[in-house]
Amino acid sequence: MDGLSYTTLPDSDQATHAEVPVNSELDKTVIDRQGLDPHNQRRQNMMFESPSRRKHTFTMHNLRVILGKMMNDYGATAPITVRTRETYNLYKTFFDNSRHTLGAVWASSGFNQRTVENGRLDWALIELTNRARQGKNLIPPKEEWADQDHAEIAGTAGQLLRGVGSCENPADRSMVLKKGSRTGLTSGEFSLVKHTVKWLTHDNRLLMPESSEYAFVSSIPSRGFGAGGGDSGSFVFSPNNRKFVGLLWGGLVLEIPSTNSLVYVTDAKALLQDMNDRYRDRYSFELAED
Repeated sequence: MDGLSYTTLPDSDQATHAEVPVNSELDKTVIDRQGLDPHNQRRQNMMFESPSRRKHTFTMHNLRVILGKMMNDYGATAPITVRTRETYNLYKTFFDNSRHTLGAVWASSGFNQRTVENGRLDWALIELTNRARQGKNLIPPKEEWADQDHAEIAGTAGQLLRGVGSCENPADRSMVLKKGSRTGLTSGEFSLVKHTVKWLTHDNRLLMPESSEYAFVSSIPSRGFGAGGGDSGSFVFSPNNRKFVGLLWGGLVLEIPSTNSLVYVTDAKALLQDMNDRYRDRYSFELAED
């Protein structure tokens, strides 16, 4: 069985030994639920990958299937076949050179944790393998704001965030932005009330209770404040006062078109409070402003 090893006595139906090997999939599942302490001896073996090995394997299998079909339909030298083969080789090289590995998980909350107001916590701090991949907490530059109908935010474009705000504060939540790796830069506003959330497929499978969440909706009628797979973990911030407001963790499309979508956010103040309360005797955490 993956993740477990057993030792049994000959001619016996009793198992005398069962252990979880370090860095096994089962071990990762436990840490994903319960979190990881910086002084846990397993910490350096917990590498954070994007994409994960499983997702990469699935993607490469699909590309091989597509490439084989293209070679049969169009031939090996057809432009579309050549481009697909180049994409396949690019993905393979990226993974083979370990560029998908961001670094070791230094500490994490685990997704079972909640804020004092029953909001979801699922944060992780990564010790980067390549320091060059560490960016700054910058508000996106002006050229990325072309379809955002807010003239007042142009004055802070390209500047550093300068502190931690909160979804509780009306000044911080009246208009916010997020920049996701999947859906890019979108703007939104607080949806007036917090939402009780029960993620039917995910929460039922993991036996997770319902939570109380800050929800944001689009502030531009023509464009939703939506999110897609890959956007989780995006900074949500106020461009007006340059505050970090929270981390995007999920979303929901209510109907088509997706301008009526919701985005759920973990409060930034509660996030930092959890980190500092958890390790108050050893570490202190704040938003980097340089």
